[in-house]
Amino acid sequence: MPRRLQRRDIKEGMDTQAQVAMKWLRSILVLVAVVSLGVFVWTTVNYRVYATPSEGSPLTAVTPLPTPTESATSTPIPSPAPVLPPDVPWKFQGATLTVPAIGIDHRPITEYTKANLKTEPVSDGHGGIVNVHDTIVPDGAWTIAWYSSISPKYGKSILSARATNTVYLFGHAYGFGQAIFNGLPNLKLGDTVTVETPTERLTYTMQDKFPVAKIDLKTNKIVTAPVIGRLVMVACAATGEHDANGHAKDNMVTIFQLTHFESLVKNPHPVDPHVVGRLK
Repeated sequence: MPRRLQRRDIKEGMDTQAQVAMKWLRSILVLVAVVSLGVFVWTTVNYRVYATPSEGSPLTAVTPLPTPTESATSTPIPSPAPVLPPDVPWKFQGATLTVPAIGIDHRPITEYTKANLKTEPVSDGHGGIVNVHDTIVPDGAWTIAWYSSISPKYGKSILSARATNTVYLFGHAYGFGQAIFNGLPNLKLGDTVTVETPTERLTYTMQDKFPVAKIDLKTNKIVTAPVIGRLVMVACAATGEHDANGHAKDNMVTIFQLTHFESLVKNPHPVDPHVVGRLK
């Protein structure tokens, strides 16, 4: 074979191999491009799925933070308890009584103790006379007597809003002359009386009135009941029946309840909460 033809054949063989190689290269590049595109698309889709979960997916559930409690956020500092004045023993320093409805205006109140108790002849209710011991008989027609010797075991019977028992005031009433409590039977429900001491002004409102036989006064359960914030005023029932000695057979009893009190000093003593609770 001539040398020229041999060279041509070699060249044509080389061209054919190059063409085949180029085809394979193009195929590989196309495959790589397709694979790369597929990877890109898969990654993008999966990223969106996990980054933006659909409604109802567990990933959309939000667990709320626990609500802070007072103990978890801070420890409250207790406020200091109010400092109350010491409950020193009450001392009688004088007092006055005012009853506008019957013309009593700031009349002095006198303390009446156990040592002042007397024996009084009273009607026995059957036409006879008996002596009743340990009775309260004010010294004069215009004397208002506060009995201060009730046993403390029943409560404080004092002229104060701190009283935890009934307070008793006694005075005379005469059917034949003038006396401090002559007008007691004329009081009406709702009338007020005022007791004033150097430290307090106490206002009581009338709730009831009724006669009680003198011989029964100390045993009458209504009269002797220990009631917080109550005032009982007692006088002879001058307009009622009289015994053989000309004395009234009955007492007129008027009952009042504390409805207002006012301290007249800057630092008052604490008042029993039960007293405040009964104010009307």
